[in-house]
Amino acid sequence: MGFGYPAALGAKVACPNTQVIDIDGDGSFLMNVQELATAHIENIAAKAMILNNQHLGMVMQWEDRFYGGNRGHTYLGDPLNTREIYPDYVAVASSFDVKCERVMFRKDLRAAMQRMLDCDEPFVLDVVVPYTEHVLPFIPAGRTVADIAAEQGKDGVDVFLDLTLQDDLENEFTMQSFNTRIDRMAEILNDRSVLIGLGDGGAHLDMLCDAGYPTYVLGTWVRERKVLSLEEAVRRMTSDPADFFGIKDRGRIASGMAADLVLFDPATVGAAGRPERIYDLPGGAKRMVMRSAGIELTLVNGVPTWEGGALTGAAAGAVLRS
Repeated sequence: MGFGYPAALGAKVACPNTQVIDIDGDGSFLMNVQELATAHIENIAAKAMILNNQHLGMVMQWEDRFYGGNRGHTYLGDPLNTREIYPDYVAVASSFDVKCERVMFRKDLRAAMQRMLDCDEPFVLDVVVPYTEHVLPFIPAGRTVADIAAEQGKDGVDVFLDLTLQDDLENEFTMQSFNTRIDRMAEILNDRSVLIGLGDGGAHLDMLCDAGYPTYVLGTWVRERKVLSLEEAVRRMTSDPADFFGIKDRGRIASGMAADLVLFDPATVGAAGRPERIYDLPGGAKRMVMRSAGIELTLVNGVPTWEGGALTGAAAGAVLRS
């Protein structure tokens, strides 16, 4: 929060001939409102469109949907004068010598937006919106369609379709079909006849990413659930698969073995339970990636390939044959 307008200033400096508009909530904009001085003094014509609902909107939405509307200091207006917009961004912007308009009615919005776009100076458009309008769909982490259906007293299929329509078909659902029972997973992981591993070679890279299973095992099943010891988990994911596939010079730290090493912090290593969407394939196509945490250094054949949270650009790997 508060990042929007300073970022817009930087973007405008980098791309002076491009229209740059920060679409912001009033709470976020207020956190760095002093940057209007930067915009004026440096003549940076970045625009700001404030969606002003007089609340910390995201937090308020949690309060309304999950805590019975109980407010925890999320109202930003003046409690002694709730009929007035507070603070008055028109007056605030004017004090910085920055142009500002307030829009109260939808019929006036289009013309006001056009005046903002036509302005060649910094400009703030304060758009007053009702705080009762929530951003939907709104599914907290760990919730399922079944949870929401039970909460709303609806059929699960109806909720599934409602959520999809609310997001204009832009959302995605994931289905947990494997490894969902903790008790059985503990049994499976401790079965020495089971080889730990998961992957589909990128065949479904726009739908899932299983590459995070090693850090997930170390963070979730070792540190958090204590199903395996750290030493056992490392052995099960290194020398066990190397032996199984007949790769004789890997999987152990020993003289004469290939220097494939991972340096990690046992207290922080882990992976999120679900992947992240990025759009960096040709044509802006999507793929899923699983971010890791706690990995300090990765050596492939003795060459650092991952260090300080980023790839080094080295390509020291080779095709392995059993």
